[in-house]
Amino acid sequence: MARRLVMTLSLAALVASACGPKGDEAGSELTPFDFTSGAIHLRGWVTPAVPDAPLLVVIHGGPGISHEYTRPLARLVDAGFRVAFWDQRGVGASEVVPAAAQTLEGQVTDLDALRASLDAPELVLAGQSWGGLIAIRYAIDHPERARALLLLDSVPGSVDELQDAFSRFHARRRSLAARGIVPAVLPPARGDDCVPTQLALAPVYYGDPSHPKAHDLGGSSCREGVLDSTWRNIGDFDLRDAMGRLEMPILVLSGGADPFGPEMAQDLAAAFPAARLTVREIPDCGHNGFNECPGQYFSALEGFLAGVSAAPPAR
Repeated sequence: MARRLVMTLSLAALVASACGPKGDEAGSELTPFDFTSGAIHLRGWVTPAVPDAPLLVVIHGGPGISHEYTRPLARLVDAGFRVAFWDQRGVGASEVVPAAAQTLEGQVTDLDALRASLDAPELVLAGQSWGGLIAIRYAIDHPERARALLLLDSVPGSVDELQDAFSRFHARRRSLAARGIVPAVLPPARGDDCVPTQLALAPVYYGDPSHPKAHDLGGSSCREGVLDSTWRNIGDFDLRDAMGRLEMPILVLSGGADPFGPEMAQDLAAAFPAARLTVREIPDCGHNGFNECPGQYFSALEGFLAGVSAAPPAR
């Protein structure tokens, strides 16, 4: 019980990584679309169709925050991909669901429903933070449909490694609180709106906590309760054995100043011995590199994706 409580409280902080440009500053050519996963109604957004362009799906972080902060990744259309986003079940423009329906398996089902709705035979998955765990689980369950994984400051494959990462995060938070950069006591949610809490934590996620984008949720909303119910339902996870059997191209991209520590990306990379693995760390960059260090960040993404688009998919 104590371990689960620590996980619940710690992962409340993870949502605050969603700091970025307003939704109308990036991805202006995104077209909304609706799709269903079982009986759940979900909302997605996609760039215009391009003949023969593979579909790249961006999986936002959280759980509990909507997709808008990840819209800078829409520029990956320039790398030759059609790019899609969606609001995960229970958040943003997607349907609110009961707490019991907030599961990792449910997220994988929703992602495959998005794939089917856009008539894509396979996906390139870009999972940011918590979204990386969804990408990993999808690749484990549907390896024939996962052409490549981009794991962007992603959580690792086990609860033990994640607990270690949050120990480092909380040390960083305490240091910033002692300097008056973040409050020692976080403001509470307003009803089901957890944006106030996440705004207060946001600077922790930046290598430079004075960065102008460290005080903005990028147009994203945050629904209180989704995070707690999701991690309670997932419990003590460990996907490392199954991760070790994945063979597709995988990029592990992280910031050298990520508050979760470089060890988090190292743990993640070590879990993929059979994959065609690329590991990149951007010095002095925090948890949200597409805002803090976009030049190096997108250079790493586009370099990796050039190989993915040129090579046949793994089978």
